[in-house]
Amino acid sequence: SDDGEPCSNCGAPGATKKCPQCRQTQYCGEECFKEHWKYGGHKKACSAYVLAAAAQAQQDRLCKAAAEAEQCLICLEPPREPTTLPCGHAFCTACVAELRAKGVSDACPLCRAPLPPGPEKLFELGHRVWWKLVRAVGSRHAWPPLSASQQREMDGAIVMLQEAMDQGHMEAARFVGWIYNWGQGVAVDYRRSMAVYKVAGAGGDAVSQWQVGHMYYEGRGVDVDYGQALPWIEKAAAQDHPSAVGQLGDMYCAGTGVTPSFRRAREYFERAVELGNSMAVEYMQKLTDGIQKTLMDKRVEIHGT
Repeated sequence: SDDGEPCSNCGAPGATKKCPQCRQTQYCGEECFKEHWKYGGHKKACSAYVLAAAAQAQQDRLCKAAAEAEQCLICLEPPREPTTLPCGHAFCTACVAELRAKGVSDACPLCRAPLPPGPEKLFELGHRVWWKLVRAVGSRHAWPPLSASQQREMDGAIVMLQEAMDQGHMEAARFVGWIYNWGQGVAVDYRRSMAVYKVAGAGGDAVSQWQVGHMYYEGRGVDVDYGQALPWIEKAAAQDHPSAVGQLGDMYCAGTGVTPSFRRAREYFERAVELGNSMAVEYMQKLTDGIQKTLMDKRVEIHGT
């Protein structure tokens, strides 16, 4: 048929296949798509479009207050785990994901505003850039100043990860928290890091739960508060986070924020060993030293020497 859009690669009319990532170009078949992606410059243009769309979504989100929705207009039921689109309309997260997966609609069902790229794709692209820069600078923690081109890449990665987080992607939220915690392409900002970690932790992410507890424990961005630290660390430990389990043992061994208990400390330390905590040997030595000191103190108390 001569009807329809021309193929973005060969120019033939009647193209019906869209690029699955940006959905802005169309092709007459898989072969033309692959050729245009590899040799026609679409790979770079596609990533640029996704970044621009994510940036626009962020701007729209800031400019529009989230609308209260009593009913998801896709399933006609109260929204379950609602996702608020940049246009301000809320729907079930699963309903929006299903629309994207089936390619039924690329627009808000209510106002027809274009949907931003989905959280999984945004996280995938943002994480890919982050990991590329990790390899380039040689560290997953503190980074040296980036080159101008690296900084542009990181700025784009943060936009995509932030938008993925705003769409409910908890792993993306954890990465945003990590980036601000270590100052990777941004100024170190412990308060912002903790705020983001709390979002991911409330969503059930064990790593973020432990990070919040650890920041309260160490006083990073906040005053030291063992009472606030304990419940977050316990939540992470309940999901078998190795560092959280080991830290609970440390707290019970030293009596930090809890009533000291060598029995409970030993239980947590042994569990940390089973979970592969790299500090397990150090933890067990702390327990041995603590028990020996307690016995020595009791001996001095009884015998005076």
